[in-house]
Amino acid sequence: MFPGKPESMWYGTLIINFVKPHGAMVLDDLATKMTWIVNGSRIKHYLGGDVESLTTIVQLKESKP
Repeated sequence: MFPGKPESMWYGTLIINFVKPHGAMVLDDLATKMTWIVNGSRIKHYLGGDVESLTTIVQLKESKP
């Protein structure tokens, strides 16, 4: 399934694309364009340097009866 050592495929910064039910996370590697689904408990936090923050704003409109 994974040729070579697993840690070689997990090196670098990965982006959490979205979180599935029960803590599963979809990770994207922008350098290799690969995607993984992993248990969220296996993720380590990034503790160094500045990280670009992405924000989504959803505007809600009141519906008329």
